[in-house]
Amino acid sequence: MGGRFLALASSAKEKNAKSSKEPIEKFAYWQTVPWNRLVHVALAAAVLNYAYCQIYGQLEILCSLLVCYLLMYSLRAFFAISLLGFLLFQVESQQVVSPENGSRLLFDYPVSVVVSCAAVGFVAGRWDSKLAVLPAFAIPIVARQSWGDGMIVTSPSIYVLYFLVPAVVLLEASRCFPKCKIPVLAWIGRYPLRIYVAQYLIILLFAPS
Repeated sequence: MGGRFLALASSAKEKNAKSSKEPIEKFAYWQTVPWNRLVHVALAAAVLNYAYCQIYGQLEILCSLLVCYLLMYSLRAFFAISLLGFLLFQVESQQVVSPENGSRLLFDYPVSVVVSCAAVGFVAGRWDSKLAVLPAFAIPIVARQSWGDGMIVTSPSIYVLYFLVPAVVLLEASRCFPKCKIPVLAWIGRYPLRIYVAQYLIILLFAPS
């Protein structure tokens, strides 16, 4: 998420380097937000959740990512605080979607968990992938600690946090070995949203009724 934002923010900062007017600087910041990308994610989320909500009664992960996007551009560097977002999992898990379903998360992938993952990526993109290694390993360990009758983050949501470790290791490996490329993965990396939407449509097409 952070790469495009940082490039645009740096460009806007250079353009306004000679200006000391605060209103102009604030306006320039919001010019750096890739609104078209936000619209793409929002449209994809709307299309997929039209079917997903009817089947599962929850909002799938694109909605969680959309919330993360909005938080990141609102909080700027302070978005790094979201590393601790997973600690709010028990609070979020108290949401009730409907009486007939009982206590159930509104988001299939809880925002409290997804925002911690997004924050790790934000730290890696804004500062250094090495700085992201510690929280990537620490978050799933802390999330397993006791909280009342269970863990801070319970299954299956905690499995999302386990992915942080290989994700950050791969990021660091790509930094250390920039010439090592896997064409298929590179292609997926160029069109992640399109591929994500396409695979959902394929699943819905061939899934048993």
